[in-house]
Amino acid sequence: MDLMLIVFFISLIIILSGAVYKKLQSYSITEPFLAIILGLIVGPDVFNLIESAPASEEFKILKTVCEFTIAMALMATALRLPQKFFTKNVQTASLLVIFGMLLMWLLGSTVFYLIIPDLSIGHSLLLGAIISPTDPVVASTLTSGKTAEKYLPGFIRNNLSFESGMNDGLAYPIVFLSLLIAGMANFDLAEWTTRILLYENILCAVLAYLVGSGA
Repeated sequence: MDLMLIVFFISLIIILSGAVYKKLQSYSITEPFLAIILGLIVGPDVFNLIESAPASEEFKILKTVCEFTIAMALMATALRLPQKFFTKNVQTASLLVIFGMLLMWLLGSTVFYLIIPDLSIGHSLLLGAIISPTDPVVASTLTSGKTAEKYLPGFIRNNLSFESGMNDGLAYPIVFLSLLIAGMANFDLAEWTTRILLYENILCAVLAYLVGSGA
């Protein structure tokens, strides 16, 4: 792996985007978009300046990097929200996350089912579940900074931030339920309910809330 080259290009994109950050905001160009463009240019598809890993290990490295990025983005999102935001806006936040997420899941699944021939209902539900959650990395570019503060009221920005962070967790049991419906899972409905929904999702959310409140 060309580790030093990877560090160099990451540092380069941070410095360059930071130097012209206000100008980029006025053109609505986001940091994730710039990172994608730079990655395509220096990667094997264009100039082939860096090779991240052998082909057999690329997915494993990509998965680890994505997990780290999501963890940092979710932490940053949580820290941006005002204290006790959820308890003060429990009705709006709950409706936005739960029913909004379920509606996105069903609508996305319906679109996949209608436009892709021979796609089963189970596979349509799986694809719908995958695209349903809002990306907290991209959402942060819409809810933070002077442009967002100028044009978006704080109530809307905070609700968007909250929704983008919460629905990543809510998508987890939906994706696994879709796998079960599609016949692609190695677990049954009882295990999905106890292990995935109650233990890995709800219990983890409760523990995170307690730890966060304590901190």
